[in-house]
Amino acid sequence: LEQRTDTSRLRAGRNEVWIPFKAPFNSTDLIAGEPLRRLLSAYWPGDSAVLDHISIINAVPGSKAQPLHSDVLAPRSHLEFHTPLVDITPDLGPTRFCPCTQYMATGNASAEEGWRFVAPAKLCEAEPSLGYSFAPASPGTVTVYDAAVVHGGGAVVSTQERPILQLSFASSEASQRQRAYLEQGFRDGENADSGRALAMAEAQRFREA
Repeated sequence: LEQRTDTSRLRAGRNEVWIPFKAPFNSTDLIAGEPLRRLLSAYWPGDSAVLDHISIINAVPGSKAQPLHSDVLAPRSHLEFHTPLVDITPDLGPTRFCPCTQYMATGNASAEEGWRFVAPAKLCEAEPSLGYSFAPASPGTVTVYDAAVVHGGGAVVSTQERPILQLSFASSEASQRQRAYLEQGFRDGENADSGRALAMAEAQRFREA
């Protein structure tokens, strides 16, 4: 498990675990079920959407609240599917979303990376009524959001961990290559190269399923 856990990307007490291509995670119903395919086709008409990666984002006890941010600048390039693996209560720091913010940075797509952490994120932080979070939520509840939407995980004040299964899809192979999500993982540690190689190999197995 240690080799599969990236502690360097997400910060704020969150780890990303690269799961093996084994049951139950490699179930066709999970990664290519009819409801999922219908949603992808509705958001991206045609057959260009591709699976980017599957992982578990785990927030450990004592994790701090993340700054509100977007994962990418370009809207409609990536969709994230999150489902909790435990019951989510307010003390587990549910993710807060700021709806309709994915287009607010469109005109600044070439701006510095810091844009993702300023307006509209600062506006959403200053005005709590502009955002919302899901709590309580049970395992199997699915949150779907454009990766350009401003969001951020809350602080974990419980003694329990908060594992979230993440399925990430790209609008096309070109969008997948541009984001290069896996290539940027495992930045620290003596086993960074082997961990990144393992994550990329597992991701490829899921993509080919």
